[in-house]
Amino acid sequence: MSKTGDVPICLRGIGTVQALNSVEVHPQVGGVLIDVPVREGQDVRKGDTLAVIDPRPYKAALDKAQAQRQQDQAQLDNSRADLTRYSSLARSDFASRQQVETQQSTVARFQGVIAADDAAIEDAQLNLGFCVLHASMDGRVGLRRVDPGNLIQANSTGPGIFSVVQIRPIALVFTLPFDAMLRFYERTLDIALWFQFVTLLVFLITVASTVGLFIIIPKGFFPVQDTGIIIGITDAAQDVSFQGMQRLQQRVNALVGQDPGGRRRHVVGRRRQRRADGEQRADVYHAEALSRAQRERHPDRGAAQPEDAGRWGDLFMQPTQDVGVGGRLSRTQYQYTLSDPNGDELNTWAPQVLDKLRSLPGLADVTSDAAGAGLTATLTYDKDEAARFGVQPGMIDATLDDAFGQRQVTQYFTNLKAYYVILEVTPGQQGTLDTLRQLYVRTASGGTVPLSTFVRIDTAPVQPLVVNHQSQFPSVTISYNLKPGTALGDSVTAIQQATAAMGVPSTVTGAFQGTAQAFQSSLSSQPLLILAALVAVYIILGILYESYILPLTILSTLRSPGWERC
Repeated sequence: MSKTGDVPICLRGIGTVQALNSVEVHPQVGGVLIDVPVREGQDVRKGDTLAVIDPRPYKAALDKAQAQRQQDQAQLDNSRADLTRYSSLARSDFASRQQVETQQSTVARFQGVIAADDAAIEDAQLNLGFCVLHASMDGRVGLRRVDPGNLIQANSTGPGIFSVVQIRPIALVFTLPFDAMLRFYERTLDIALWFQFVTLLVFLITVASTVGLFIIIPKGFFPVQDTGIIIGITDAAQDVSFQGMQRLQQRVNALVGQDPGGRRRHVVGRRRQRRADGEQRADVYHAEALSRAQRERHPDRGAAQPEDAGRWGDLFMQPTQDVGVGGRLSRTQYQYTLSDPNGDELNTWAPQVLDKLRSLPGLADVTSDAAGAGLTATLTYDKDEAARFGVQPGMIDATLDDAFGQRQVTQYFTNLKAYYVILEVTPGQQGTLDTLRQLYVRTASGGTVPLSTFVRIDTAPVQPLVVNHQSQFPSVTISYNLKPGTALGDSVTAIQQATAAMGVPSTVTGAFQGTAQAFQSSLSSQPLLILAALVAVYIILGILYESYILPLTILSTLRSPGWERC
C-alpha cells in the first residue's frame, strides 16, 4: 500500500546566527550621560527609554527662548497700538503718511522677530526631547560602551553607547555545500594516502612534464593587436627623385584604396622620410581599416600588399599597436641589428645575413635599412683650362647653385602676402645629367663658355645614401614579420642559429631591438621570477599553517594550471 508524505532528511553542519537588523545608539545632542535604565542583554520594546542625557542646559535654552518671545511680543503689541494711533491721526491730518508707513514697517519687523522666536523655541524643545534616547525597534541590548557620568558628543563617528539587535526574527546561515565538498575532499585524500607511492610518482612526473613543456613550448610576447589602423611604408629604388617618389606613392595610394580584400578604406595621413643628404626613397602613410568582420584573420601579415604594387616599389604594411616597445620605426615589426666598427666589413656581411634570413621558413617580409647603392655625380674641373677662360671656381659653384639650388633672387609683396622669385632650371631638366652639358659659365670678360669645356662628369662611384649608427658604430637593421603559426621565440632562436652557422666574424655583433629585445630580456628573467614567486608563497603558507609539509601539498595543486598553460 503506497502512502504520500514527507521524508525526513537530516543534515548536520555548522551555522552562523546573524541578526536581520542592528541599530547603533548614538546621541543627537551632547552632554553628560546621567542614566542608563537598561542592562546589557535586556530585551527592550520599541519606544522604551534607553539612556538619559542631562536636560538642564537644554531646559535653560528653552526658557531663554520663551522669555525672548515674550519681550518681542510686548514690543509687537506696542507697535500695533502706535500704528492704530498714527492711522487715526493721519485721517484727521494731524500725522503724515510717512509716519504711518514707518510704523507699519516696524510692526512687520517685529512680526518677523516673533516668527524667529517661535522657531528658536521649537528647536530648543526638539533638543530637549533628544535628551531621552528611545528604542527604535524591538530587540536585545548589546554591550554598553559608555558609563553614566561621561560626557558624550552628538553625532560622533565612533562607537555608540550600545547597540540594539533584532532577534525576532533572526537569520541562520549554514555552509552545507562546503561541508559536502569537505567530505568529498576527505574521501579523495584517503584514497591518495592509501597509494602514497603512486601519488608521489604522479606528482613528480607532472612537475617534470610541466618544466619540460615550459622549456620546449613556443613562446611569444605581446599578441598582435587589431586596432583598425594600418601603417604602410613604400620603399622605392635608392636613386629615385622627389618627384618620382611622389608619383609612385600616388599610384600605391590608388591601389590601396581599391584593395578587394576590404582591409583598407582610404589613406588618412602621410609622412615622408627624408634622408640626411636630401634623397627621397621612402614614404610612410596610415590607412584606416574596415570592420573586423571584413578583414583577414591574420592582422600580423604586414606585407599583404595589393597586387601590382611591386611594379614601382615595395609596400610593407603592419597594424599599429597601442603598446609599443622601442621608438625605432621599421618596415616590418621585429628588428635585428648588425653593428661593426669597420663599415666595409659590415657592408660585406649584412647582405649575406639578409639573404640567409630570407631563406628561414618562419620569417616573412625580411628587409633591411641599408642604402649603399645611391648614384652620385662627381664633377672634376680643370683649373688651368678654367683659368685660361677667366673662370673662377666660385663662378662654377654659383652657376650650379643657380641651376639646382633654388636660389631666391627677389621678393615682391601684395596686399595679402609676399611672393618669392626662385631661379632654377625647369623641373624636367633637374633629373638628367644632360642638363650639366647645357649649362654655360660667365667669364671674367663678360662672355659665356660651356661648363663641359673644363668640367668632367663621372657617375661611376656608388655611395651610400645614409649610414645608420648604433652605439656610435655603423649598423644595419634587418626587420621581419612572422608567418602564421610561428612564435617570436622560435624566430629569435632560428636567427641566432643561422648567424652562428654562417661564421660571422666576432667584430660583427648582432642584437635584437624593440619588441624582440624586450622579449629576450623578459624570457631570461622569467624562471627566476617564477621561482621567487613559489618561494614567497611557500614562506607565507608555512607561516600561516605553521608547517613545512602542508605548503607543499597546496603548491602541488599548481601542476594542473601549469598543464593547461602549456
